[in-house]
Amino acid sequence: MACISWILLMKCLILVMYNLSHEKMA
Repeated sequence: MACISWILLMKCLILVMYNLSHEKMA
């Protein structure tokens, strides 16, 4: 269970970082 939540957390973090970097470039 913990593994799954960790993967989801990392996915969310990567998505947020991707969005932030994309906004800065724009």
